[in-house]
Amino acid sequence: MTKQTDCGHPKYKRIAANREIAGLVFEYKTEQCTNCGATLWSSETEILFREWLRKQKAEHPDKFTIQDIKIPLDLYEFAVDFGKRHSVTETDVFRSAIAIFYTHQDAEMISNMKLPKFSQDFVTKKLRTNPVMYLRIETDARLLDLYKGEVVSEIIKRVLHLSQKGEEKMLAEMERLLFAA
Repeated sequence: MTKQTDCGHPKYKRIAANREIAGLVFEYKTEQCTNCGATLWSSETEILFREWLRKQKAEHPDKFTIQDIKIPLDLYEFAVDFGKRHSVTETDVFRSAIAIFYTHQDAEMISNMKLPKFSQDFVTKKLRTNPVMYLRIETDARLLDLYKGEVVSEIIKRVLHLSQKGEEKMLAEMERLLFAA
């Protein structure tokens, strides 16, 4: 039997495969191209993977923690003040900044914007995320050849800088996310 896979080759075989995230291993069955070795990630596999992630979050919440996030002191103080005004912690502000970055229609603009000089003093934090957010950060870290903490630091710097500047769109989005929590 032959079947067309995503790679375009007609022959495949059924294999056991796995995917690692945060030191945890998701095992699944899939098809692999016998010509190039590409594996198929089906919508059924995606559903199983998301269910598995939900269980992992409940069983291993600390596995989805990003370490060594360096935040310039001036932005950290802004996050603390912003959080106090909205009765949330600075950690909630950081999480909302990450959510804005990954869901905002101007994410490319945010990524490419030139940043000013920030305080040379830093606060080092760790941040527990949900598994999907962790996976996105992990993927970006791999693509950019950075540590996960560096990726999160850059995201927080960019989004909080826009919020600190008084960018109404960014402030409104951050407030919307904080009140939804």
